[in-house]
Amino acid sequence: MNLQSISDKAKKLLVLNKPHIFFMRIPKTGSTSIDLAISRHYPANSYEIDSLKSLQATEAMHYGENIDFNQCLQLREALAAYAMSKDIKYISGHVPYLKALAEAHQEKYVYVTLLRDPVKRLISKYFFNFQKSDNHCSIDISLSEYLDSEKGIQSGCEYIKYLKGISKANSYSLESEISIAKNNLSKFNVVGTLENLEKFVSDFYGKTGIQLKIPHKNAREGANAKPQLDKTTLKNIESVCRPDIELYEYLTHIKG
Repeated sequence: MNLQSISDKAKKLLVLNKPHIFFMRIPKTGSTSIDLAISRHYPANSYEIDSLKSLQATEAMHYGENIDFNQCLQLREALAAYAMSKDIKYISGHVPYLKALAEAHQEKYVYVTLLRDPVKRLISKYFFNFQKSDNHCSIDISLSEYLDSEKGIQSGCEYIKYLKGISKANSYSLESEISIAKNNLSKFNVVGTLENLEKFVSDFYGKTGIQLKIPHKNAREGANAKPQLDKTTLKNIESVCRPDIELYEYLTHIKG
């Protein structure tokens, strides 16, 4: 037996008695650091659904045509389902909640997610993507233009999009979608906020027995200086984020 084989077996033993975890990562919520902290406990049995590669794969499947982003999310759902079918212990990615998948694996997987103050999340997302060198989610318009754009308006419903799931995406009113998202959020085993990471870490330990040490990641987030925003702009952001704010306030009310 060579050293590589011994190393692989040792890594498998390390995760043998650890729980199965699915971490639904929502963009710009601080999930990169959480993902890194969890994955360290699963050195030989984890799978990250890569956001950029899944988008590129979706574009390739449709021969470079303009795609509906839901098509990319559906591919990510399929990848998550496949990973669960292969008994991967830790799965993470920007994958929306899929009721059928969650119900099929609810006895095995601990479902985890993290939210962030929606106004701060949108501001972070805008400046993170503003004039990025690559085209992946790059933004090249002013913040005021972005808030009036379809992408900006959708960004204020990011939590709703991920938590309601994408099935029958156009079949419900916004009020119904918020209600569905709240109901699905209540089915997560561990859910917290970036503003109260201490409680999230405590809840995660209570459910999984794993003590997280969270590093600081995603240095680009602070790469572009964020100017002080005037009150009018902040009010506009709050208005755009109203659906996600309702969900965030629901979470902080029931979880503290």
